[in-house]
Amino acid sequence: MGGVLDLRSTPSWERHGLVLGAFSDLRDHDTLQIIYEYDPLPLRRRFEDTHAQRYLWLQRRLGSEHWEVSLRKIPASTNGSIADFMNRCPIFAAAAQSTRDALVLGAQSRSIPRKTIIAEQEASWPFLGVVRKGKVIAIVGTPAGREQILFEALETEAFGNAAILDGGSTFSRFATLSDPAEIVLFPKLVVLQLAEADARFALALAGSVTQQMRTIVELVHAHVSKKTIARVASTLVPYAPSESGLAAVDPVHLPSLRLTQIAAATGSVKEVVARAVADLEAASAIRRVRGRIAYIDRLKLTSFAT
Repeated sequence: MGGVLDLRSTPSWERHGLVLGAFSDLRDHDTLQIIYEYDPLPLRRRFEDTHAQRYLWLQRRLGSEHWEVSLRKIPASTNGSIADFMNRCPIFAAAAQSTRDALVLGAQSRSIPRKTIIAEQEASWPFLGVVRKGKVIAIVGTPAGREQILFEALETEAFGNAAILDGGSTFSRFATLSDPAEIVLFPKLVVLQLAEADARFALALAGSVTQQMRTIVELVHAHVSKKTIARVASTLVPYAPSESGLAAVDPVHLPSLRLTQIAAATGSVKEVVARAVADLEAASAIRRVRGRIAYIDRLKLTSFAT
């Protein structure tokens, strides 16, 4: 049970209400499929605020303007165990119970302070990581000191999964930036052994890698085809509120996206990004308060991102 909501022709300010209403009608273990033309990050943040611990969010980017989310309602639980947390993680959603039980035995919980490296680039890292709280950033660096953020692993999402599948070293470093995180680590050898025996788990693990690769390919495409202001706008669009016009950004969800981080996300330098941000503000696509981006007009910002 559940159904499909294709929201691509629905005004952005109506979408959250439609999804929240449809989700409320679901029974436990029912799944609602949602189709968007952009990354529905604001909707995901809304669910974190209103339905914490009650949903599994499986998101797939299938094309440049085609995102699908399978949103499953799960029973409420407050025991706080790793096994309970795994029920909310996409890579474990279809895994056999025996696979989950074996993973729990070797799992390690870690609290990571802000601005901390979890694994270095080109490292032989013996774990699969999953974010339990906060987010982990994948960052690739050059000998000259330039950095590029490749992707963010949000709550319930995996990192270090590519190196698990191909047996190589990490292609980026994994770190926290302005905020701390809580993560769960699963031994690499155990993950591989279980993936060999559990095809559904193996496919989910591979699927998580392909989604990260799509994000990285989009970054490469932007570098070769878009000006800096378009790349900056694209970086900010996922944080734009769904309301029309200049709408307030939730400070909890965008407290630390400052020029340095935007520069790393766009593969540019701080000075160039500062000019692009100033141009976006002059066009009323964004508004800053005390140096922080406090308001975003989704429609205007999107026009710069293309």
